[in-house]
Order: sequence, then C-alpha cells, then structure tokens
Amino acid sequence: QPLASPDELEAIRAIRQAARAQLAGVRSPEVSSDVRILRFLRGYSTVGEARSRYLEMLAWRQALKMDAICDAVRGLPLEMRALPHGELLGQVYPTTLLVGRTREGHLVSRDEIGRADVAALFARLGEKRTEEWFLHFFELRALLLDEASEREGALVQSVQVKDLAGLSLSVLRSADGRRGLALVRRVLATATRYYPESALTLWILNAPSWFVLPWRMVSTVLTARTVAKVRIHSADFLPALRASGHLELELLEKMGYVDREPPSAR
Repeated sequence: QPLASPDELEAIRAIRQAARAQLAGVRSPEVSSDVRILRFLRGYSTVGEARSRYLEMLAWRQALKMDAICDAVRGLPLEMRALPHGELLGQVYPTTLLVGRTREGHLVSRDEIGRADVAALFARLGEKRTEEWFLHFFELRALLLDEASEREGALVQSVQVKDLAGLSLSVLRSADGRRGLALVRRVLATATRYYPESALTLWILNAPSWFVLPWRMVSTVLTARTVAKVRIHSADFLPALRASGHLELELLEKMGYVDREPPSAR
C-alpha cells in the first residue's frame, strides 16, 4: 500500500515546492524525501503549519551544518558507542538505542534515566558534548526510520521506554539536577520540533508520585500531539505494557520486565 494518501502526496509536493530555494543547499536527499515531509504533515494540524515547521527545520539544519552530521552517521549501527562521545556517555547514562523491533517494524529503545549519574555527566562530558551526541543520534535514527518506512510502505516510528527506577527527588533538586532538567528540555524541544512523528509511543515507567512536578516543566516543550503519546506509570506498569500491543513478550524479556517461562510451563 502507498506510504501516503493522494491528498498527502499533493500536500508533500506543495511543501517541497515552497521549500525549493532552501532545499537547493541541502546535500542530504532524505531531508526532501516524501517520508520526511510526511512526518511534518502528520505532526501538525494544517498543511500551512507543517510547511512553516518544515522551513524552520531547514533553516536550523543549515545553521548547525546538519548535512555534515548526516554524512558522519550514515551507515552506522544504532549503538551508543558508534556516536561521538557515546562510550563515555554510556557510562553515566545507561541506554539501549535498539532493544529490537516490533512486528510492525517500529524501533524500540530504553533509557534507564533513574540510573543516570547527572553529576558525572556534567563533570566528564558537559552540556555541549552531550547535546552533540544527541544530534548525531537524532540524525541516525531519522535515517533508519525513513529507510524502514520506505521498505514497509508505512510510517515506521520509535517506541521509547524511559525507566525512572532509582530517580531521587534530592538529585533533581540539586544544582546538577536542575541543569539536567534544562538539558532534557532542550533535547526534547529539538526532537519534537525538527524530527516530528519520530515517536509512536513514549512509556515513562517507575514514575514516583512527585514526578508530576518535573514532568510539568519538561512537557511544555512538547506538542499536544506528542504529549498524547506519553504513557506514565508507577511500578505496576507491566499489564499496560502487555496490553498496548506495541511491545511483544520477547522485547519485554530483553528489557528484564518479564521472566521467560520455563519450558514445562509453555
């Protein structure tokens, strides 16, 4: 089946035509592809808004020389250590960029945010290098999502698991914690604004009762459409995960959320 409807294809052509001057300076062909523009079209309520956001993204890419980053990550595996500063970041921010894929081909990732050492992150990497890693990650993920979408004939997205187990209020209240929240806001704003419709669902697990406060601060940078994709759960999250249909048993096992049944029980 076609990736986009006839009406969407017409809107995609119109947006590409409106951006022809800016696209003349873009080296990465994926940026002007149907699937990349389709993400903007589906991420915003009107064609006009999608066009404005797409043009804004092109200006941002030019300012940050994102074509060079795209060239640098092309063909790399979706692993932390493959990206600049990833080896060091992985030591203070435990993350699995690709746990696996769902039946529909969506990419599943898991961030163990509650185990992050925020003080070490700022002391050993700093904000600039951390944000540089995220820019490389966003570019690599976008390439893989678009490639998979073309292959599947449907919009492939990411299922993101953010595990807060171990997160303490005292850390968030510290100077490093406040810096961390500000960094999270900037990273989320970049992902939302310049890579729309990358996420299918965002699961926040093991959320403490006080998480409503930092979430209120962080979520203001997200679009209403993105906020609607977020599922926040305390420790009793497994029934919701299994009922969602997005995460098969094998993926839950890989993340350690269920124990594999012994052969005699199957």
